[in-house]
Order: sequence, then structure tokens, then C-alpha cells
Amino acid sequence: MTTIIKLDDAMDEIDARAAAASSTTALTTAVTAPPSTRFVHPLDLYLEREPGGGGFLIDGEFITINGQTGAWARGSNKEPISATTPFLVNLNGMAIGRVKLVDNEIVDREIGLVAEGYERKARAKLGDCDERRWPIDKRTNKRVDPWKPTTWLPMRCMEDDKLVVFGPLAPTQLEAIKRFVSVCRRTDRGGKDPLINLVSESFPNRHGGVTYKPVFKIIGWEYWEPGVPAPQPRPIAVPIASPSPPATPRKRGAVDDMDDEIPF
Repeated sequence: MTTIIKLDDAMDEIDARAAAASSTTALTTAVTAPPSTRFVHPLDLYLEREPGGGGFLIDGEFITINGQTGAWARGSNKEPISATTPFLVNLNGMAIGRVKLVDNEIVDREIGLVAEGYERKARAKLGDCDERRWPIDKRTNKRVDPWKPTTWLPMRCMEDDKLVVFGPLAPTQLEAIKRFVSVCRRTDRGGKDPLINLVSESFPNRHGGVTYKPVFKIIGWEYWEPGVPAPQPRPIAVPIASPSPPATPRKRGAVDDMDDEIPF
């Protein structure tokens, strides 16, 4: 039995898990990582794990960007978003995972908070692996995987104080979020979150036209909760990768399957 995921329910769950995560005190410098592991800030772990790289229609206040025009819109009615409208981003509430789409509706999901060290599950663990049963894309008339990687970036519109979330599926849009987080991690925020304008930029696509991708223009820094610095998430203990063994020196004059022997 499948259920349609609504924005209010999704945001309530994310807010509740974020509050539980923030109630835990940060590790002090006296605490050491377990053997063969290292402590990593959750946002740094996201940057390490996330590959470098539209929005989907769903009831509620999701925001989307039009890849053909670069225009931002809000909600199912596609209310235009001005390039001067300020949004405050809740980095501690960022979530990643995969959503299952049927007829442009989210019918299932596997998603978790970056602040808790959540890592996307391998695609094979989510089921729906028989490509013959995948839904047909109406534009291409080909079967497509219903499970799409996504990142949910929660924000507050500073004009009406309402919560919104950017939850893209396109690789270029996911990559734009990663670049934005990387910029934030290089800045001493002092417990503040980024205040942004939603703009866009174009790049040539493989069809000879242009495609637009999101740009999160930082215009300032504010506390998500007025006057209250955002709590530092607990560092995540991550296994330290074993160093690769040194390559065996190649013997002079050796010939293998990838070489062409020269007879002289």
C-alpha cells in the first residue's frame, strides 16, 4: 500500500528529527574518535559522499526552478519568486535520500537528515529493480527508474515567514546545492544560517541550446531562531580508509596484454 507524502508531514518529521539531533550536546575536543575512525562534521561528510552531480510537482510549498527559463516558482500554482525575495536556509535541517515518483507524485521515500550522518542507500536496496515494470516517461516513451536521488533544502521566506523546501531531482540542481554548502562550510558562520536570493545562470546543453541551473546568492547571515545560534551537530565517526598498496614496479622490457611488442 502506498501513501502520498505531503509537504506538511515531511517538514514536520524533518523538524522533529532536527530538534532531537540538536538537543544532543556537541563533542568536546577531549573526546577522541574510536580506533580506525575519524570525526567528521556532517556537512563535510555530505560534501565528501555526495556526487558532483526538475523539480517535481507535489501539493504544498515546494519551490522549483525552470531549467528552460531560469525562473523560480513556489507551490503547485507556480507562484513566481522574485530575485530579490530573501530566504533563510536551515542547513541543520537539510536532508538527502531518494523519492519514488508515480505520475509526478511522491508515493514512497527513503530520506534522512544530513546532520545525523545519513547516507543514501544503494539503489538495489530500495526494490523496484525489474526495469520491465518501471513507469514509462511520457516525453521519451521509455521506461525510467521511479526512484530519484534528491536533496531537500529547507528555507523560510522572510517576506511571509512561511517554510518552503527546494527538493530537486536534476543532477545539475543537486550539484548546485553541493556547491552552495561548500561555500557555507568555508565561512565562519557563528551559529548563523545563510540568507539568500534565488537566482539562476545558464550553461550550454548537449542539444545546442541552454539550460538554467540554480544559484543561491548569499546576501547575509541570520539566526534561524531569532537571537539563538544554531547548535553545532555532533561530528560523525567515519572509518578511515586503508591506504592503497604501492604499485609493483614495472620491469624493464616487460610486455603485457595492453602493450604492442616491437620486434627490434
